[in-house]
Amino acid sequence: MKIRINLVVLVCALAVVTPCVAGEFIPGHVYVAVRAHCEGNACDWIVQVDPDTGETTLLADSETDGLWQTNGLAFTPRTGEGIKLRGANNDPGDGNVQEFSPDGGSTIVLDGSDGIGSPFGSNSLAYDPSGNFYVVNNNITILK
Repeated sequence: MKIRINLVVLVCALAVVTPCVAGEFIPGHVYVAVRAHCEGNACDWIVQVDPDTGETTLLADSETDGLWQTNGLAFTPRTGEGIKLRGANNDPGDGNVQEFSPDGGSTIVLDGSDGIGSPFGSNSLAYDPSGNFYVVNNNITILK
């Protein structure tokens, strides 16, 4: 089996000074959105990378979580529910933003009914210092 991997986005790393709480993302680890070509089919993954060991752990994938050209990742601000990881799916005609918990569970939090077309660009999600969430949409509008 020949696998070709294209690294799509490497954007999210938690600061080492962030206190670790059971059931949360691991401080200092990096979370990467990857698109691979697996025997003619596209496979999309979000993986957790331990920079000390190089070990990777699958957080989400296209088969289980419906990822499709996930091209932006951003951590939510800390709330009473802890930190979540949001990913933008660039599925033409059915783009959405999913929110992932540290255990890999996912929920679609924004979709076409919220004005999402297909999130645009390699890092189409961001939070400002006040915690406001932004998405760059496929028609180059910024949704807040």
